[in-house]
Amino acid sequence: MAPPTEPGSGARPDDEPSAPSLLGDGAVLLGLSGLAVAQPLLDLLGRNPTYFVATGLSPGRILALALLVTFVPPAVLLALEAVATVADRRAGRLVHLGAVAVLGALLGAGLARHVASSSDVATVALAVVVGGAVTWGRARVPAVALGLRYLAAAPVLVLGAFVFASEATPLLFGGQAGAADVEVADPAPVLLLQLDELPLASLLRPDGTLNEARFPGFARLAARSTWYRNATSVSSGTNRSVPSIVTGTLPESELPTSADYPDNLFTLLGGSYDLDVHETVTQLCPTSLCPPSDTRQGPLGDAVADSLLVLAHVVLPPSLRSSLPAVDRSWGDFFDRDALAGGGGGAEAEADPQVQGAQLDAWIAGLAPPGVPTVSYAHVLLPHSPWLLTRSGKPLTEPGPLPGSDEDGRWSTDPVQVREGLRRHLLQVEYVDTRIDAVMDRLDELGTWDETLVVVVADHGVAFTPGQPGRFPADGTEAEIFSVPLFVKYPGQADGRVDDRNALTIDVLPTVVDALDVGTDWTFDGQSLLDEGERRVDKPVAGNETHLPVYVDQVFPVAERNLSWLPGLDDERGLAPVAPYADLVGRAEDELDVRGESPIGWQTFEPVEDYTERSPTIPLVQVGTLLDVAGDVPASGLFVVNGRVAGVLDDVECDGDRCGFRGLLDERTLRPAGNRMDVLLPEVDGGRTFVRARYVPMRRG
Repeated sequence: MAPPTEPGSGARPDDEPSAPSLLGDGAVLLGLSGLAVAQPLLDLLGRNPTYFVATGLSPGRILALALLVTFVPPAVLLALEAVATVADRRAGRLVHLGAVAVLGALLGAGLARHVASSSDVATVALAVVVGGAVTWGRARVPAVALGLRYLAAAPVLVLGAFVFASEATPLLFGGQAGAADVEVADPAPVLLLQLDELPLASLLRPDGTLNEARFPGFARLAARSTWYRNATSVSSGTNRSVPSIVTGTLPESELPTSADYPDNLFTLLGGSYDLDVHETVTQLCPTSLCPPSDTRQGPLGDAVADSLLVLAHVVLPPSLRSSLPAVDRSWGDFFDRDALAGGGGGAEAEADPQVQGAQLDAWIAGLAPPGVPTVSYAHVLLPHSPWLLTRSGKPLTEPGPLPGSDEDGRWSTDPVQVREGLRRHLLQVEYVDTRIDAVMDRLDELGTWDETLVVVVADHGVAFTPGQPGRFPADGTEAEIFSVPLFVKYPGQADGRVDDRNALTIDVLPTVVDALDVGTDWTFDGQSLLDEGERRVDKPVAGNETHLPVYVDQVFPVAERNLSWLPGLDDERGLAPVAPYADLVGRAEDELDVRGESPIGWQTFEPVEDYTERSPTIPLVQVGTLLDVAGDVPASGLFVVNGRVAGVLDDVECDGDRCGFRGLLDERTLRPAGNRMDVLLPEVDGGRTFVRARYVPMRRG
């Protein structure tokens, strides 16, 4: 029998399969998979090594993931081909060419992401063209078939580049730092609470004072500590801003590990203090100093699932990508809690606010008793998005995707939609405010408040400027991104004060060294906030991301804008009042001019009638539909809960006779049980006479 040859080269269809042909087919599949699957995945993971740090993958599991990504897909495809070939050679050939077509289409779709990422048509067209061309060449052109076999070297090169020449390489081969040998002349307990994604503007009135009506916990902290109101972060990214705070240096490495930042708070005091350290997306405390139970070992299966989702984001058309869980709003476990907040992520290493809140509560409850010299450190992803929690700690009930923010994190130019993001953010800031209170209560209970050096700081902020990115600095958003809260309560300090010196987050560790009189020869980019000598005149930023304004008064216009959007920020009405009916929120229904029934119906995804005080969630965000709309559509309306105006219905968008709406309710209008909600629509858009819309229950299931 003649040895089998490639399709198109004269082989008879009834030729028997042989090992050499399967090996050649395997080489083709390995090469194509290397370009279509392994290369984009390992390239992305290699350029974003913080993913491995945040999810706690050990070096062995990182390498295992790389091997799985590189070799399992082609092995599975080859196995399917082999099984089909045993049954029928023609079937095996069809399976092989089908696999080639799929891999070629993935390759084309991946290329489309670089040249036409916003076009469904271009993505599909390029996938079809590349997939078809590769399949035709494999079947009909011997030179192409031979070239595809030689591609088998590509995944080996890709794997080698990831292991030996990527930004993840130090995680595979790097070591860890150890404790420094220092003398602490004035030892005191140290508590450092590092919040995440909290702009200073969120806490302020337009005159620069703390808004105690909304944030009594922060106001209480300011009354007992030194508030460095003119403080700014040196980076807009968590993986760089967090290390800068605990090292006192401008960050240079993208990897937030003790190997890259060996001189940090934990190695400085780890030889003479107990360490109670809760890290979320960093590994700055070496395992030699932190208990093994504090280290994270992420499951390999979760990393594989995350990798598949990342690949889907690379190759799918934009319309399909938009329905996937987001991969840029958390640090891993991207599938978790996707139903909430439109794809914000999930588990311990991510921004699941309930998990983060529970871990913060556990840390607070475990704060060291008197007499134990301890560094108590927690970095929590709060009030970091997804913004789900309310002051009570209950999460919002199915708030739906966050309006106004695209997949690249850029806000809409519509201020109404951006305002919705700000409201959800501030709801979660109110929750964080209660945790600030809890920290002070716990230290008061232990009797250690007076002697403890307490630092509360945020790593960076978030912007709510229409048309601009929310998470990255842009022209006009510097004050929102970089100006952050910084409070320091020194041992023995009794009264609060405001200090507007030019402070940076890299000043935290030098200040700790100064306050404790630690004998060290370490050099810092930051300066002690206790030093009354000559201060810097600029505000440096790592990597020269942008030029920062030096003075805190740049933040005041942002606070003024927030108040213009949400006029109840400065009083007890809170976040529910918005134009054009802000003044009506809190009024009794019988004080309004209501003139009968409207033919327009309404329904909501989460009726308040279902809510009781035992409900695990709270339906403050109302998302629903106006039905049977004819003629002019009202741009706004009122939610009435239990006979009192609880919020403003707005953000109305119509499709035919159906119009979507959303709004936020005042939590104080809800009863423990037996709630009722009505919707009032103006007779004339913007007018002050209303009609009652008819309630249409939404069908479940």
